[in-house]
Amino acid sequence: MNDQTDTQSGSTGPRRILVGEDNPMNQRVIGAFLQSLGASFEIAENGQVVLDRLAESDFALILMDIQMPVLDGLSAIRMIRAGATSHKDIPIIVVTANAMDGDKDTYLEAGADDYLSKPLTLDAVRTALGRFNVLDQE
Repeated sequence: MNDQTDTQSGSTGPRRILVGEDNPMNQRVIGAFLQSLGASFEIAENGQVVLDRLAESDFALILMDIQMPVLDGLSAIRMIRAGATSHKDIPIIVVTANAMDGDKDTYLEAGADDYLSKPLTLDAVRTALGRFNVLDQE
């Protein structure tokens, strides 16, 4: 299983972040950023696993890749917003290499709350997470 939970932050419960990302290298990069920010997180390797995890646990926010196997991120976002889980209002930040004109609008119209383009930077992740108050205040 590709679960990783940062236990050093001391954060528990709904302040955890669910990361929908299939690429192992991107999982490591995002995980390193979240650990450095003191965030607790779990990795879900595709959109279906994101839905499964939401049905089992509470999370504060989802970082969602778009191009994933089994169930892509865009479909997963639409299903979450349509009520496929009890967390239909959870903040979702799209994290994708798809940075063409109009892509951001497509994701926001599907129900995403924010958008980050890859390659990510620590500052971009910190800023995006800060907008949703999921990081411990220093």
